[in-house]
Amino acid sequence: MPPSVISFFADCPICNRKVSGVTPILGRAELTEVLARNGDVRVVHMADADHKWSLGDKEKANLRKQMAEGLV
Repeated sequence: MPPSVISFFADCPICNRKVSGVTPILGRAELTEVLARNGDVRVVHMADADHKWSLGDKEKANLRKQMAEGLV
C-alpha cells in the first residue's frame, strides 16, 4: 500500500461488518481538506468483490476525530 493511502476501520454497508477501509486516491493532506469542507469521502475495502461507498456525516466526524488524535 502506498504511504499516502489512508487506512482505517469503517463499517461496510455492503457486507455489514467492520472492515479495514482505504481512501484509494486521497492522501492525508487531501483527505484533511475534503473533511474540512465536508466533501465526499469514498472508501474501498477488498472482499470477494471490491466494496465501495461514501462516508456519512457521522463517519466523517469520527474520522476527523481519529485523525486529530493521531490514530489514523
